[in-house]
Amino acid sequence: MKNYYPIIKLSNLPSGRGTKITVKNKEIAVFRQGDKIIAVQNQCPHQNADLALGYIKDNKLYCYLHHWAFDITNGAYAFNEALRLKMYDIKIDDDQVFIGLEE
Repeated sequence: MKNYYPIIKLSNLPSGRGTKITVKNKEIAVFRQGDKIIAVQNQCPHQNADLALGYIKDNKLYCYLHHWAFDITNGAYAFNEALRLKMYDIKIDDDQVFIGLEE
């Protein structure tokens, strides 16, 4: 069953930069690109770097440490699509952003 939790006000989410949040003991990196919100696991699978410190360019999320690139539509690593980031559903109601977690 998926439950949705409020994580941040949309007006407080900076565009173009990551924000690290913790929900139910899960660290999640949240990015705003215009009207689109992306939420992924915060740890890069390469060396556990903080993905919230990364950046998005050309529909790819780049880890700041070694610039590993992940597709923001499905979480797939650019050089091995079998390696994927955990992605989370997002809902927006008025100015509140909610994240969906399986429980």
